[in-house]
Order: sequence, then C-alpha cells, then structure tokens
Amino acid sequence: MFELYLPWAGLEVNPFGVISIGLLVGFLAGLVGVGGGFLMVPLLNSIFRIPMNVAAGTDLVGIVATATSGTAAHYKLGHVEWKLGLTILIGSIPGGWTGVYLLNSLKTMGASNLTLYTKIVWMVILSFLGSLLFLEGWMSYRASKQKPKTKDDEVSTGVSRFIRSLPLPPKLVLEKAEVSVPAIFAVGLGFLVGILSGFMGVGGGFLMTPALVYGLGLPVVIAVGTDLFQMVFTATNASLMQAISGNVDLYLLVIMFIGTTIGAQIGAKATKYIKGPRLRMIFGGIVLIVAMKMIVDVAQLMRVVPLAIAASIGLGLLVAVLVVSGGVLIFALVTIFKPKKMRK
Repeated sequence: MFELYLPWAGLEVNPFGVISIGLLVGFLAGLVGVGGGFLMVPLLNSIFRIPMNVAAGTDLVGIVATATSGTAAHYKLGHVEWKLGLTILIGSIPGGWTGVYLLNSLKTMGASNLTLYTKIVWMVILSFLGSLLFLEGWMSYRASKQKPKTKDDEVSTGVSRFIRSLPLPPKLVLEKAEVSVPAIFAVGLGFLVGILSGFMGVGGGFLMTPALVYGLGLPVVIAVGTDLFQMVFTATNASLMQAISGNVDLYLLVIMFIGTTIGAQIGAKATKYIKGPRLRMIFGGIVLIVAMKMIVDVAQLMRVVPLAIAASIGLGLLVAVLVVSGGVLIFALVTIFKPKKMRK
C-alpha cells in the first residue's frame, strides 16, 4: 500500500485516505455552509494519528484559501460589512496570538498533556456544535411545516435587541444590515474566536456566524460574508504563528486540500437538491458521533476506560461517521447527475 511520509507530523499516511476524508469533510462543509476545520482536525488525529497541533496548524492554512475565495464572492454580492469586520479584527488578531501561545504552552508540557487537554476542548466544542446543529435543524424542519418561511433580513431575537439597545459608545452603524451595535461586543467576540482559531486550528465561523445573526441581529447572508472577511485575517495571523511554531505540514496540506476542494464544489452544487433543515440534522448527528469519539479518547487518556475497549468503541464510531457521510455524498451525486425529468 502506498504511504507518504509527513516530515512535520513524523509519520506515514495513506494519501488517498487523507484525500477521501478531505472529500467527505469538504462536501459536508460546502453543503451546510459551515467550515469543516472542527471536523477535519479530530478526524486526522483519530484515523491517521496525526498530532493535534500539526492537524490544527495545517488545516488552518487551508481555511485561509477557502475564506479568501468566499469573501471575494460575497463582496460582489454586497454582503460584507467592512466596519464590523475590521472592528472584529481588533480582538481576533491578539486572540489568535493567545490561542497559539496556549497551544505551545501545552506542547512544552509533553505530548500526553497536549493530547488530553486539546481533546477535552474538542469534546466540549463538538458536543455543543453538534447539539446546536441538530436541534436547530429539527426546529426549522418543524417550523417549515407549520408556518411560512421568514426572510433572512427578519432575524431578530431578544438578545440581539438588548445588545443593540445598550448605551455603550462607540456604536457601529451598519448600513447594509440597517442596525447599530456597540463596538465593544464586536471586539470581544473577535478575541474569543481568535483564541479558538489559534488553539484549535479552525476559522471560527461555526461560532461567529450564529453570534452575528442571533446575537447582533444581522441578516444571515451579511453575517456569512462579514465572517469570511475577518476569517481571512484571523486565520492568516494564526497560520503564520502555527507555521513559525512548526505545526504546519506542507505535504499534508497539499493532499488534504485536493479532497476538500473537490468536496466543497460537490457540496455547493448539492445545495440545490437537498433541503437545509434535514441536512443540518444529519450534519449535527455526524458531529455528535465525532464528539462521542473524543469523549472515549479522553476517558482512555484519563485511564477511566481500558485501551482495548476504547479502541473498539472508537473504531465503531469512526466507521459510523464514514458510512453516514459517504451515504449522503452518494445520494447527492446520484441526485446531481439524475436527469431533470426524473427529479421531483
């Protein structure tokens, strides 16, 4: 079997396996509009045993290219609030430095400590995100059966109204979104996402976009465009720090990027045929399975579960992820290439 040596990770991997994982993750990310870094990193670690710091740093470089492409597309559509994006960067840049510093601090404590603490963070984040995606998809699906869909620019919650009403200067007047928000919230949000970007090797879109929509009341399309804009700089900043720290494997980056690029294109095309709420439930379920794998790994590292039992359970969970993801991908491909007269 053909193996490729990864000098920075210090091990050999099957490049076709990495490409396949990238294909599945890229497909799911393009299909539901959520960045795939939070899924790619734990899968690289669990399946190929790539150290968490190398998996996070390498994946982060790939996010820069994805965010740049997305920003250009949204800029043409007028979906980027420049003032808000630049204000977020005031917090996200130092946040990225802080995240990388925390990762390197754990790295100096030893490989076991680094693996344990990073997997605990991933366990919490994936559990939260998977639950959020599944429940939101289920609620949207039920709501679509009971009442007409609302427009993106009608998003408004009690939290967003409260935040916008706070008399905290200076205020950012956002012309495209037609709202004004306290700048301090944008800076604080940027700092939090920056820490996650540097520490976990993700762009932070899975937290930033919902925060902009439900926390500040921005229309979804503007929240996505603005998030991608700030993500270019946040991910670039953290990527440089990760590269300096030796956490980026260029060989892994190339083969991973092949899969994610192809998968994202298929996922984008599949959005025309597969409805969002059901897909978010499927994606949320997949994320929750990965979160369960992280829980098993943490239990094993803390010697709560024997290694043999943890390995068996973990293998079963990973097989479940690949089977579900592959099934959705095959269904999407069949739907895309099915003759138009045969589609419902």
